[in-house]
Amino acid sequence: MQHTDRDLFMKMWSDAWTEGNWSAAWSKAVAGLAPGQAAWRAPNAPGVAGEGRKSIWQIVEHMIFWREVVLRKADGEEAPLPGEREKRNFPEITDLSPGAWADTVRRFEETHRAIGDAVRDRFERAAPAMWLLPHDSYHVGQICFVRAMLGLAPIE
Repeated sequence: MQHTDRDLFMKMWSDAWTEGNWSAAWSKAVAGLAPGQAAWRAPNAPGVAGEGRKSIWQIVEHMIFWREVVLRKADGEEAPLPGEREKRNFPEITDLSPGAWADTVRRFEETHRAIGDAVRDRFERAAPAMWLLPHDSYHVGQICFVRAMLGLAPIE
């Protein structure tokens, strides 16, 4: 039986969330984190100027943003305007409440489901969403590294 790129994408997308694809499961990367852990930012190396590293929370918001861009493009909408990109691509986290973090985790899961649904039901091919696999895998690796810096156990 020959599989299409859509079949392969759906398998990899689903596995990434539940089991991981040569990495931690994406759902487990954010599970059980307190808001303070999700918002923690590692300092820059000595002598390096700038705002510091990105937090897990910022990384997850970044992933959500680009997933939403793919979904909007699938609906024929334009790419994000520069102002939207500046505001939502690695946004500053100002509400550090448990509810705000829970909302981010919920939106992360919802966008994961929405991308899978779009590829399965609306896309002729997986190509519009294909780049999300390496993109999100890269960022989940960053999340796991920040988790390690926080002293958290590796994700099994």
